[in-house]
Amino acid sequence: MRTVALAAALLTSIATALPAAASADPRLTTASPAAEGTAPAPLDPAPLDPAPLDPAQPTATPTAPPAADQPLTEPEPEVVPEPEPAPEGADAPSAPTDVPAIAALEMPPQGYNGEVRGAVGAWAGFANGRIPASVMCSPAWATRHLFRCDANRALAELNAAYRSAFGVNLSLTSSYRSYDEQVRLKQLKPTLAATPGTSNHGWGLAVDLGGGVQNFGSPQHNWMRANANRFGFFHPRWAQINGSLPEAWHWEYAGAVASGRTDQARGLAMELTRTQPWDGVAERACLGDLWQRASRWDRAAAGAGDLRGIPQLSMSALYGSRWATSSAATTYLQNPQTQIERGLAAVTDRFAGPCRALTGIPMAKVRHPYLSAATVPQGTPVTLRATTYGTLHWKLEVTDARTNVVLHRSSGTAVEGGPGVEATWNGRTLTGKVVGTGPYRFTVTGTDGHSGTPVAPWSGVVGVTGSQVPPVVAAAPLVGDLRFVPITPARVLDTRPEAQSVGPASRLDVVVAGVHGVPADAKAVALNVTAVSPAGPTHLRAWPAGRPIPNSSVLNTDQNRSATAAGVAVGVGGQGKVSLYNDAGSAHLVVDVTGYWTTAGGVGYGALAEPARVLDTRTTGVVPAPGAPVTVPVAGRAGVPADATAVVVNVTSARSRGNGNVAVVPQGRAVTTSTVNHLPGNDVANHATVALRNGRLDVHAAGGTGHVVVDVVGWYGPGGAARFTPIQPTRAIDTRGTGVPVGPADTLTVPVVASTGIPRDAVAAAVTLTATRQSAAATYLTTWGTGAERPGTSVLNTGHGRDQANLAIVRLGEGGSADVYNNAGTTDVVLDVTGYFRRP
Repeated sequence: MRTVALAAALLTSIATALPAAASADPRLTTASPAAEGTAPAPLDPAPLDPAPLDPAQPTATPTAPPAADQPLTEPEPEVVPEPEPAPEGADAPSAPTDVPAIAALEMPPQGYNGEVRGAVGAWAGFANGRIPASVMCSPAWATRHLFRCDANRALAELNAAYRSAFGVNLSLTSSYRSYDEQVRLKQLKPTLAATPGTSNHGWGLAVDLGGGVQNFGSPQHNWMRANANRFGFFHPRWAQINGSLPEAWHWEYAGAVASGRTDQARGLAMELTRTQPWDGVAERACLGDLWQRASRWDRAAAGAGDLRGIPQLSMSALYGSRWATSSAATTYLQNPQTQIERGLAAVTDRFAGPCRALTGIPMAKVRHPYLSAATVPQGTPVTLRATTYGTLHWKLEVTDARTNVVLHRSSGTAVEGGPGVEATWNGRTLTGKVVGTGPYRFTVTGTDGHSGTPVAPWSGVVGVTGSQVPPVVAAAPLVGDLRFVPITPARVLDTRPEAQSVGPASRLDVVVAGVHGVPADAKAVALNVTAVSPAGPTHLRAWPAGRPIPNSSVLNTDQNRSATAAGVAVGVGGQGKVSLYNDAGSAHLVVDVTGYWTTAGGVGYGALAEPARVLDTRTTGVVPAPGAPVTVPVAGRAGVPADATAVVVNVTSARSRGNGNVAVVPQGRAVTTSTVNHLPGNDVANHATVALRNGRLDVHAAGGTGHVVVDVVGWYGPGGAARFTPIQPTRAIDTRGTGVPVGPADTLTVPVVASTGIPRDAVAAAVTLTATRQSAAATYLTTWGTGAERPGTSVLNTGHGRDQANLAIVRLGEGGSADVYNNAGTTDVVLDVTGYFRRP
């Protein structure tokens, strides 16, 4: 009685494991239970044609297949020569010339003719014609052929009976066909062969037979029609003599659908367990016991209420309350494979495997998780609720989905039918700050209360929306003719640790003076600004805090770039701050300072006549790696004075193999910032001002490997005569407004002085050069003073679909102008000025 009660409990628990699916179609028709679950009746004592094919062979007694629910064993075949293989691609031997007229043929009826949809088709997740030979089996008498293993066992039984009747083995001419074989056959027989990828031969469930079976009305063919169903095989209606494509030789395996044998349903299940995470010898044995108790592996088994089929699942849970009129439910009741697949999913979902299912104790699992909102404004609480199977000791973490920074932790115990998982996040960090905009991930983990086994985690994402627009600070006057003081790069802002990402149309004021070695009276700063994990296409603007937002940008990026950096030379505004504006979506921002301009102390700037390449690992072969920087001597070479204290460089990451960054720092200094971020598979550059130590730079790399190019465009030192004056960022040119982009190998002259109002005696300008609407997959831009020879180095690397900006300190040439060269395709060019250099 205990066993019966346990089995009943198992049936009820598994029955509710799957969600309902609505349908409504023709009324159910099911096979008679009397025809199910039984072994085939003994074969007729002789073939339908009483005369054996070979008169010399004695009449043999047919062998019945094993009884249902008994282990299958392949019979030991007689040593009979294997038939000669058919020609490559042939379906069967050529038809004989003495076939009687169709009207004169007498053939016995076949009980099952392929009426159940899906009985022959995909299995265990394999694609048609792409099933590994390692998961299939070969007949002992025809080893070049392959079948699904349960079909192969049934074929061995069929062959034993056939051999008893005719004294020879079945002659196999075709079995499993790979996709490539199907393609070749379609080329040979375009009107007869199935479209590649659709043939039932591609499932290892079809066989073509010779030896007389290929002839309609022959004794061998008639014997197959009378007996094949008993072993799970059948002759499809389309291939029958009056079918749409008569093929006497073509037979297929439907297993229990054709035979009614429960052992064949069980054999099918053991092939389908390959898709389950628990598949193995022990679990397969447990599955056999589990469904033996539930239904005796009978596809027509009817249990309490609406429990049906081999796994005894609830029909209303599967197909809704109107399941009795559902065509999908009809197919389920007729097809053991459908029942087994749904049953395996239920066992895995509720018990994590058949052995656990035999105990009747569900494996703990988070079920029906529900978040109170998909998106919320900043600072709004979000609640997670969920039910569970079994007893679950759960933990909830809320993290920034882009950085994995943990913002909330809670835990508890949930019990099936009792208290579930419930926790509320208040929209703040662990330190109480309201988080910025962007995606935040809820992740539930836990352990099973019975075994302590970790359960499968669940996660969902909530979007936090909003914009940040703090009060505008009072402006500070911009001061000119400044000298530069380099410092070891220092980080003044990183929104990631406290999840303070910046939303759309948002402004963030960053303190840059009076921190990290920058004095409170600094008048301008050299920054490296990085946008990390942007939600979509956007641009950043930078300007002295307190002043109006400029119509110019310093950085362009999009969701396909994990991080994008840009150098900025900008005046210090009110309260020692610089303002940053994010145009669209949300992004994390990182700001590093590499030096400052001041009226007290410092050194002047000297521009090189043309950029000097001081490092190109593509030619040296020495690539920087984590913990192994490349040291580059700079002072005293390529026009840089020996007493230079800092240099202005353009650093290019070339064709990196993954995300990461390059950091250029004074020799021997620790790396706490980055200079340029990799864009895997592409070239990307950034302008930076870097202090020298012992006249040298160290080039570090992190993340994906790639080449690095460093070009020096100018220097700071005692001999530098030019002084810097920051201005409110001003646009000098935007070719999108003219409708005339810069063409391939074409040069655009930009009247910098005339278009921005900077003094005529300016010798160089700090500009942001932006490329957009590029037609070429890859191109580069460079800029130099008008009238001079174009340098052999680039300022900016880009390509189609990637707006790219970079800072440049460009010498001004004739008429206070600068030239911009585009290498390939057409490109629209935008040039904004943030300051200028002149000799006092």
